[in-house]
Amino acid sequence: MEVECINISHVYYVPAYTKQRVITMIPRFVAYSDLAHTKGEMIAYTQPHRVAAMSVTKRVAEEMDVRLSREVQLHHTFWGSLMQVAYKDNKLATLHPSYTTTSPGLLYLMNSLESEAKLRILLTILRSNSARTSETVAHFVMPVVQTNAMLSPIILSYIVSVAFQACAINVFIPLTAPTNSSSISPSHISFSIEQDRWTDWPGGTTKNEFVSNALNNLASLSGEPPRLRIGADSEDRTNFQPGLKLTETVFAPPSAATPYPEAESVVVGEAFYKAAQNLLPGTHITWGVNFKALNLTAAFLEAGAIADAFNSFPASSGLSLDAIEIGNEADLYTNNGGRPANFTIAQYVTQWTSFASNVSLTVPIGPNTTTKFWGGAFAGSDHSSTGFSPQGLFANGILSSTPGNLINTISQHVYSGSGLGCGSISTCIQDLMSKAFVRGNLSQFIPDVAATQAQGLTYILGETNSYFDHGSANVSNAAGAALWALDYALFASSLGIERLYFHEGVGYKYNFIQPVTLNLSIVDGAPLAEPLLPHIQPAYYGAIVTAEAIGKTGRISELSINSDVVSGYAFYTNEGQLSKAVFVNSEGFFSNSGANRTSVHLDINFASTGQSPSHMSVKRLEIGHADDTDGLTWGGQTYETPNAQVSGTLSVTTSDVGEGLDIPATQAVLLTFST
Repeated sequence: MEVECINISHVYYVPAYTKQRVITMIPRFVAYSDLAHTKGEMIAYTQPHRVAAMSVTKRVAEEMDVRLSREVQLHHTFWGSLMQVAYKDNKLATLHPSYTTTSPGLLYLMNSLESEAKLRILLTILRSNSARTSETVAHFVMPVVQTNAMLSPIILSYIVSVAFQACAINVFIPLTAPTNSSSISPSHISFSIEQDRWTDWPGGTTKNEFVSNALNNLASLSGEPPRLRIGADSEDRTNFQPGLKLTETVFAPPSAATPYPEAESVVVGEAFYKAAQNLLPGTHITWGVNFKALNLTAAFLEAGAIADAFNSFPASSGLSLDAIEIGNEADLYTNNGGRPANFTIAQYVTQWTSFASNVSLTVPIGPNTTTKFWGGAFAGSDHSSTGFSPQGLFANGILSSTPGNLINTISQHVYSGSGLGCGSISTCIQDLMSKAFVRGNLSQFIPDVAATQAQGLTYILGETNSYFDHGSANVSNAAGAALWALDYALFASSLGIERLYFHEGVGYKYNFIQPVTLNLSIVDGAPLAEPLLPHIQPAYYGAIVTAEAIGKTGRISELSINSDVVSGYAFYTNEGQLSKAVFVNSEGFFSNSGANRTSVHLDINFASTGQSPSHMSVKRLEIGHADDTDGLTWGGQTYETPNAQVSGTLSVTTSDVGEGLDIPATQAVLLTFST
């Protein structure tokens, strides 16, 4: 008997017999929630023990030329126990896990069936309850077997072994890179640094070894350091004062909601920019200058100081000033006093062109220089030719201007929302890392990517992270954020987004890396009993997995997987040969979920001709619970160390591809294929 998983939405089934005594199923109608935070949860159903619903069930049975079993008619008070299974192509198939297999009504029904039918149903129930094996066996399988001698111990042993297999999903992986695959950069995950406390990251007179190690971990895996963009809100609050030795900053008081606020004013000297010399060799940097103040002299002086700093670095440093960004999120200037309420994209282009013309003279930036301009850096996009969007920039002639012709990258900022009003911590985390949410958040930019690439330009997310305003407490800094970051970054690449700069600041909840010692809680701003030393946060593991998956590969392709919770990506060499695959199970398993953890079984298939890999190494991102804030391991190892260097014994298993693999809820795996 072959058992397989199928996905039938909005219908449950109750068992009945045909006239030939072949078990079949009668549909029972179910309603699901479409609300964002309860999507997919059952909220209504027809209970067959009610007269009207029972009439519908009987009528459907008559139309299907079947008769309801006596127990179906008499024991509808046990409606929750009726098996959620169906026939498809003569194969008994699981619809949804059954959580109430202890019902006497279902036991009576089982005992009225022939042995073969019993075996089929037992197999199905055990397959659909793999996370509840012990309970299912104790309360349902054993009573059935004890009253049916024909189910021998050998059969029982086989049934129980099936219980440990998750519902299988077939995955088809092309052996060569599909035509719609995307190139992926070794520095695909990079970082945006809030400018006010920028020097805390590299260190001022002394290198910050913790940050250096954390960034070097990524560089060692992918072959290239993460790129840095320095700017954000405080970019537009910064002014340069020649000769100033120490940065002068003015901060708002900390609060429970914002324990580490951004500076309201930043005045910097030459040393502020020269701190970049402490970065990893080969780091590429984009720096922002003040545009909001509409002070051309101030922007000119900042850009000149930035250029002077990079000119002072020895060639051996390999440090590169990739670009200058003029202003941060100018589309929001009308909301924060930076421009009048009627400020338009056309006016923006005119002002930007004036600033860029002057900045290009002092950096310098020209056709033959490696330093260019980033364009955009908008908080949102209306995707139109008349609004703040790439299309609006192009339609208003920015690329036709002399400095605009030096734009090589369009930068977009995007967050996943505010994180407010999403419900409980577990609900918020599940929302954040869910497959549908990740895709919905990024797919809106598909037309912008296309418009940008049509101009021969690169499209990036120049500032992004989970929830804006520095993140959501116990969500952005929870383990689920690691899976979100992983799926988010890889899906972005599959859309043609060249690089993501995850925003970081000192004490921000959504940080991948906390660069310096903290004295206030990032969650509520309360004073800490003991200072919290520099450390990595869970999302950092998402960057680690991404960097290792990219490695020396050249292309990525999202895999089509018929699952609401499993995402998958294949990685290919520069020659287009399959190398690796990443799978993410974003079903949440939380500290209040109980002891039962679901799992999904993947059957790996290869979708094109050629020599298929026969072996695979399996490396796992293991997470205790999605709401944990520490304790994650990658291949059995941890990065939660005083110096950010990996620790622990590496754990990687090897298996035959034909065996497939199981992925528990809230876990990710990296497969490396070999023949």
